[in-house]
Parts: sequence; structure tokens; C-alpha cells
Amino acid sequence: MKIEKASPDLEAEVIFKGLCAHCGACNCPHIQYQENGEPKILDACNETIGKCYNSCPRTSLNIPELEGKMFGKSREDEYLGYYSKAVLIKSKTPIVNTLIEIAFKNTLVDSYVVPKNQSKKPVNNVPMIISKAKDAPDLTSRNLEYTGPLITGINEAYLSGLKSVGLVGNPCHFQGLAQMSNNDFRTDIQIQSLKIALMCAAGGATGCMYCLDYAGEFSDISISDTGLEKGHAILLVRTTLGQKILDLALNAKNIEIVSESPELVKIQDLAMKKKKNNIKNLLKQQNGKIGYLELDLKNLSALF
Repeated sequence: MKIEKASPDLEAEVIFKGLCAHCGACNCPHIQYQENGEPKILDACNETIGKCYNSCPRTSLNIPELEGKMFGKSREDEYLGYYSKAVLIKSKTPIVNTLIEIAFKNTLVDSYVVPKNQSKKPVNNVPMIISKAKDAPDLTSRNLEYTGPLITGINEAYLSGLKSVGLVGNPCHFQGLAQMSNNDFRTDIQIQSLKIALMCAAGGATGCMYCLDYAGEFSDISISDTGLEKGHAILLVRTTLGQKILDLALNAKNIEIVSESPELVKIQDLAMKKKKNNIKNLLKQQNGKIGYLELDLKNLSALF
């Protein structure tokens, strides 16, 4: 479905209302990203049905529908989203870098979009496209290191002829990719490959206070090291590609499974708090209306 709205509506409904997560899904020649990562509409594109509006995860986000299209199943965990496996692992090297290295070695990607810091105040990172694992910076679980329009890097990679592009980012980036993958516009998003999400209680954009995704619910694999011993992390495997990268890393002995039934209470609690707090923020900001989130009574009642 194409919503008959375009850049002026995106500006009025998302940007001016402070809902923007700075993810970069609205990437367009008529849009420029400012120092803080927020998009600025440069001129009217005269479209009545805009790709920018339809790609933005803050204009509409039908979570159950997108989940069904992406995974073919509904979630059993209301707070962490759909996943097929949860494991506690340990690694001697930064886990995100380890997975990226494995992805390159096994030709699951021909490039990767990683963050490059542009500004610390205001916090903003821009996409950097790497073609070798050794070119990646040390990628930690500090969410502010990923805040910024990283999705624009996939468009850049596509225009340069790359065919299989991975992305590491915060949950908002993968909400944007899910929205772009399932709207009726033909975009460059078909070249996306391994999507690694860092679980995120709050990023660096104003719009983060309206996001309900803590666990990176639309990624291939999600990672959290919150409250864990150094070198340890919980991985939530969501797709066959996520399972493949885990198996390859285990076979190469780059990581080791500590537990195949890890305790998830801590991250579930963090996810629950984020959802509850940010639904309240949305209700307050939009005068009692949920707005862009198409949630039914079942989804809402599980949070309160």
C-alpha cells in the first residue's frame, strides 16, 4: 500500500513534532541531513505519494503485519519480539566485529555499513562503507555510537554497484529497513544482508523517547551485553541468516556458547520499561493518540 502523503506531510507529522529517530530511511535527493542527523526538506518534490513518507517508520508502523511478512510467525515474547533462539556467548574479541569478520570470510556480504562519528554534541554518526572486516572500527554496545542516518549508506552502496550490504545499528534503523522492504516502492533495500542490532534503551535523538523497540526486533540477530561479564553477550537469533552467522562463528571457534537457555529477565525488564515509558510519551505528545503505531488492544494491554 502507498500512503498518499509526501515530504510536506513528513515534515509536519514527524520532523516538526520531534518524532524523527534520525535513522535515514527517508533518504532522498530533496532531503539533507543536518549536523544532528535530523533530515531537512530542501524543496518541494511535487510528489503526492512520497517514498520518504512511506519509508519512514514514524509515519506508520504496523508491527504485527511487518513481523508476519519478515518472519512468517508471530512473537511469543511481547517485549523482545520474535526470535528462534536465545544464547549466552563469550568471545575474546568484540562480538560485533567478530560477526562482521565471519560474514566477510564466508561471502555473506560484499560490504558493511558501520558508523563513523561526525559530532558528539549533538550526537551524530554517518555511515561508512567498508569492504574488509579490518577496516571496521571497534564496535561496542554503546548505543550513542550508532545514532544517525546510517540507512543512507545502503543507498550509497547500491549506487556504487555493491550487491550484498550488511548493517550494524540501533533498533530504529531496522524498523526503517522493515518499513522500506514492505512498502510498494522499489528501493535499493533489496541489497541488504546481515542486519546486526544493538539492544538500545535510548539513543541520542529526540525521537528516541517515542520508540518502543529495545531489542532490535526487525534485525537478523540482536546483541546485548548489559549487566554481563566482560566478553559475554546475549544473542537473539531471529532469521535463518542470523542462525547461519552464529553457526559459522561457532564452527570457526570465534565464539563459544556459555548457555543455550540464558536468563532473559533483565533485558525483558528493560524492554518493558522502554515500551511503557514511550507509549506514555506518545500519548502525552499526541493528545491521547498513539499516532504512527498501529497497535491493537492485545498489544497495548500486554504492556500495562
